Amino acid sequence: MRPLPPLDPPPTDGVLALRRWRPADVPQIAAACVDPEIQRWTLVPAGYEERDARDFLARGDAGWTDGTLASLAVVAVDDPATVLGAVGFGRPDWQTGRAGEAGYWVVPAARGRGVASGGLELLTRWAFGALGLRRLELQVIAGNVASERVAVRAGYRRVGVDTATTKQGEVAVTVFARDAALPLRAVILPSADRPTPAAPVSAPSTARFPRRP
Repeated sequence: MRPLPPLDPPPTDGVLALRRWRPADVPQIAAACVDPEIQRWTLVPAGYEERDARDFLARGDAGWTDGTLASLAVVAVDDPATVLGAVGFGRPDWQTGRAGEAGYWVVPAARGRGVASGGLELLTRWAFGALGLRRLELQVIAGNVASERVAVRAGYRRVGVDTATTKQGEVAVTVFARDAALPLRAVILPSADRPTPAAPVSAPSTARFPRRP
């Protein structure tokens, strides 16, 4: 295992940027994670509190140090203190260049503004460029059409179906993947073209996103 490199410079498209989580983000994370849509489509536990957010930050720091987890906040370039969403991936295989399942969520107030697809594109650029990974994959729970659209807009393609264990038990998921051989592109849409999805969140694994032990 190897530590992940510093975000220097931070990945950005001029509108959005990715940054490491900070202790000051705890109240924002806790507020976001009680949102019904994030609760519905992810493994975030019910009754999420600030102590859960602090545990989330601690696991993210540990994963960054041992190279097993990249967990990042999505922010606006002109307002880096306000969390718009989260992106990340876990379990990168440095020998094969493949990473484990990626995931994302967006706070309710920021939905419909290209935050999820823009953040996922920035994560992908950074993973392929700075880290040298060659493939990212993600899973979307069946029925989460908004999250599927996010994946497609960020250049991911459907590669199969599978099942995953969630709070509701075993569910069907669609698997998406993005290969480094495909061209990277900007995905921030003009405001008039941006959809207003109900739930731009993927189904994150327990390794990446907030969950109580």
